[in-house]
Amino acid sequence: MKLIPVCSFLLLTFSMAFAQQNTAPAGYTTLFNGEDFSGWKVPVGDNGH
Repeated sequence: MKLIPVCSFLLLTFSMAFAQQNTAPAGYTTLFNGEDFSGWKVPVGDNGH
């Protein structure tokens, strides 16, 4: 029964260790900042869809 928590801990640790930063390559703009939708514009007549 101790195997499941140990495996979960290792999986979480390794996934966090190898996670990459979400940065756009040179010449590109990131669309989502990871926090909110500031800077997003809804087209006229779209009503948010």
